[in-house]
Amino acid sequence: MTDSPFPVVWEPSELVTLPSLVQEFPSFPAIPSAYYPKSINDVGTPEQIANSAQIWYSLLVDEVFPLETVYAKARPDQIGYSAPLRPDSEISLSLKKKLRQYPDSVSWINNPSLNLFLGGIPYLDAANVFADINRFPCDPSVSFFEAVRLIRDYLNTGDDSLILQHFRNNQRNNLIPTLNYYPPYELLFLMTRFASRPLSQHQLELILIRKETSFNSAAQIFIDQVFYQPDQTKYADILNLAERLLVSSPEEVGVLMGTPFGDWVNWASEYLLLIESPILEVPYAGAGLGLLEDQYVTWPDSYLVELAQELKFELPARAEFIGRKDWIRTIAAIAQRKVTSQA
Repeated sequence: MTDSPFPVVWEPSELVTLPSLVQEFPSFPAIPSAYYPKSINDVGTPEQIANSAQIWYSLLVDEVFPLETVYAKARPDQIGYSAPLRPDSEISLSLKKKLRQYPDSVSWINNPSLNLFLGGIPYLDAANVFADINRFPCDPSVSFFEAVRLIRDYLNTGDDSLILQHFRNNQRNNLIPTLNYYPPYELLFLMTRFASRPLSQHQLELILIRKETSFNSAAQIFIDQVFYQPDQTKYADILNLAERLLVSSPEEVGVLMGTPFGDWVNWASEYLLLIESPILEVPYAGAGLGLLEDQYVTWPDSYLVELAQELKFELPARAEFIGRKDWIRTIAAIAQRKVTSQA
């Protein structure tokens, strides 16, 4: 192996601990080489491969340290400065100049396609996405918003031919076999950096399970809905449920969640909140609507089925609602009217 054709500079003030899966397999799932541009064959020495993984994960920290690799350089006028002394980050510099910057907050952008895309991913919003762009600059040859459009079309149709063509056009055929690993936003990251976002150990374990799923299957929908969790203690339950959904129907697994409805996976992040949560009693069904909503949301669906039978009304069709809480809000209003009319 010849010496690196690119001078690698990497001076963080702290090192990020790599997940055990990455320590064992430094190039998993798609860690970019910090040393060799684009070439699939020039991956580097074992030491360089390990360094590349450490460098890539070090970009997670909110610090702009001296950095110069084949995939990014640090914005020089931000190095060593803290807010408000440093200049503000500019998204265009990370999209077109491959400059790493501080993840300054951008909470909204006037792009309907992106906003619709993010609307279906719990615990992920524009602020997260643009912070990632600043931390992990995009490949300038790629249109970020065109990549969003391609993924939205794929999610609507199941036709991945244009996404495959995207990787072929950019000479990244080596990444095509890995595509089924990635939930939608992770796939967007891969399409715009040609590398995986640095994932946690739990997320790496989840994508290994996701690789075994088929498009739009219950297991795949579930994983995509719960992939980003503010409560790290939930991942043990998530991994258990994901593995069960590979071999059992969503109705069978739904019994563990207290629901007879197989479509619970569409609102999986809300159902996770029911695990080990106390069930609050409703003092009387004619109570204030706000109180009813807060109580009913803690009830398993099986309790709500019994409530509908007792008060003689049909539960509203779930497909008409964007989440479980919205569905329960309507149930609470119906129950309140029923009790009031019977009084």
